[in-house]
Amino acid sequence: METISDLLTGEKFVPSRINQRFQTPKNRVLYYNKKAKKIRLLKSNYDRPLHKNYMILLELLDGKEEVVFSKDYLLGKGYSFGVYTHIENYKGKSCYAIYDFLLITLPTGDIKFIKNND
Repeated sequence: METISDLLTGEKFVPSRINQRFQTPKNRVLYYNKKAKKIRLLKSNYDRPLHKNYMILLELLDGKEEVVFSKDYLLGKGYSFGVYTHIENYKGKSCYAIYDFLLITLPTGDIKFIKNND
């Protein structure tokens, strides 16, 4: 039988199935965990502030549909401006969004957060 190399360890082994790429299930799990960790680390510079912003918004809205806060207050809470998940249209205008929260800058400079239930 033909031998192949384990993708994690590089050890040679005889596969028991045609599509077997790892010598043991443990090696398969370790290989894909390492691969996923590498991706998580690459994304962490964006995911961490997004998660923090989302948790701040959940706390501030506390079941309400919309709230208004000053930019200074939000900065004091640890909110990071400049990280958003997407841009959405709201009443004919484009606004930033973090998951299901819309962020609208008011003429006064305050920020209005709206829970988007669409």
